[in-house]
Parts: sequence; C-alpha cells; structure tokens
Amino acid sequence: MWQIYYNGNCSKARAAKAYLDEKQIAYDIINYLEAPLTPEMIKTLLGKLGIGIDGLVRVKEEAFKAIALEWFTWSDDEKIAFVIENPIVIERPVVVYDDHAVIARPDVAPIDHLLARAWK
Repeated sequence: MWQIYYNGNCSKARAAKAYLDEKQIAYDIINYLEAPLTPEMIKTLLGKLGIGIDGLVRVKEEAFKAIALEWFTWSDDEKIAFVIENPIVIERPVVVYDDHAVIARPDVAPIDHLLARAWK
C-alpha cells in the first residue's frame, strides 16, 4: 500500500499528492501535523528511507534553528522526541510503498523510483 506523510501547507507535499492522483495510485494520507507520530513509527520510517534521524529534519525551520547548537549532542531517542513534539521539522513529503520510502524532493523523480519498484 502507498502512503504519503503529508503537510497540506507544503507545496511539495501537494505536488506529490497530485502526482499520485494523476497516476491513479491509491494511497493513505498520514497527516502528521494532526495525528502525531510515535517513536516506533518514526524508526520504521527511517528504516524504509535508509537514513538516520538527522536526514529527516528540515534544518531551516525555526523550531530546529532554536535548538541547532544542541542537536548533535542529543541521542537519537532525544532527537526523535523533539521531532514528535515539533513535527513541522519533518522533511516532506515522504512517500512510502511497502518497505521502501523516499523523500520526494525536489520533484517527482523519487516517486518514479518507487513506481518502478511497484511495477516489477
């Protein structure tokens, strides 16, 4: 099943959603601003992305800038807790297909990569 970790205020997230709609791909929307993620959900997502927590964070967000000097002194669990409390810092959009995920920036090429996996 396809999923999109979605922030409706983000133009890139809206573009990814529109692309999936255009391709007539059924997906679930996970609006992480309305329904907070759990530590387990984030760890699973990181595993599917093949990255650490540092790769999931938008460093230009004000919430991150406020703690930027502390960030690299924190454990992964502390970083995950921060992301849960400040979901606006999650890089977006994240598109998931089965056990694979991509951060679909800057365009749809990462989604096409997932489509290729799906159609094998």
